[in-house]
Amino acid sequence: MTPEDPRMEFLSAMAAALSRYGETADSLESGLQACARTLGVEVAFFSVPTAVFVAYGHGAAMHTVLLHTRDSAIDLQALGLLDETLLDVTRGRRSAAQGLAEVRLITASPLRFPWYMRVLASGMGAAALSVFLGGGVRELTAAIPVGLAVGALSVLARRMQRLTSLVELLAGFLAAVLTLGPGPRAAALPPRDGRAGRAHLAAARPQHHPGRLGAGGETSRLGVGAARRRDGLARQPGAGGSHGLRDLHQA
Repeated sequence: MTPEDPRMEFLSAMAAALSRYGETADSLESGLQACARTLGVEVAFFSVPTAVFVAYGHGAAMHTVLLHTRDSAIDLQALGLLDETLLDVTRGRRSAAQGLAEVRLITASPLRFPWYMRVLASGMGAAALSVFLGGGVRELTAAIPVGLAVGALSVLARRMQRLTSLVELLAGFLAAVLTLGPGPRAAALPPRDGRAGRAHLAAARPQHHPGRLGAGGETSRLGVGAARRRDGLARQPGAGGSHGLRDLHQA
């Protein structure tokens, strides 16, 4: 078995394509392992987010191939076509050479939908998710521009390869700016109802008492309590002035 073997070329190309378009590691490894058993190839796969390791053979004849996946992005359409091709080769409906040609055709094909449809779909998906999670009108109006902005960013990243590694960071920043930007100003407004507004302002206004103790004319709770006790002692029958003052000093 040589690296030019169509079976090895097919398995390597399929592993790189599945990893590129967002297939999970478990599905990638199990699907390719089943296909390799059908093709009669002894191989092991190990998938990480940015690469796939493929080990062919065993013992001293084993050699490992590192498939580095760049420009990766989740593409459900491409994943569906690749899964169908892998299943056909596994069940014997296609040869390894035919499967390899199909994988190359899928990876070289342009996007099926135009860019503006992808942007609109992103906005509609964000709106549907906000409603599904129990959001109201405010959450819906915030989700739509966030979804449109993220969709436009993903389309731009496909055309500018330098932005590919920054898509998640820029998308999170845009979502935070569009969602949280007007929040503090809206939360600081008082209620619109007249009486509720007056109650809101009255609750926010500092309370002043006629008995002012200490510097600055502010009344403490201790001063209020002492003033109330002084009034109570003055109303008690038979209470002398000196006795009341002595109790007040003791308090």
